[in-house]
Amino acid sequence: MGKDYICPECKKPCNAIKCDSGLGTVEFWGAKSTDSHPYTGSDCCEAELEDANAFEDDDRGDYEYDLRKDRELGEHE
Repeated sequence: MGKDYICPECKKPCNAIKCDSGLGTVEFWGAKSTDSHPYTGSDCCEAELEDANAFEDDDRGDYEYDLRKDRELGEHE
């Protein structure tokens, strides 16, 4: 299978993969949660690929739901 994209970081051919730049498990004043910032990145450098989508529809739906909830709470304005 050939490489479908060009990495914006190293300029080499790459494939799109799911990446996450979030902090992971966090605790704030006793409240535990998971900080997640998913994006589609290159398989070599994990550089963001803006023209690719490595997420399944179910994953994207969960992410959109989380964004909507964050907006309701005023975290993404």
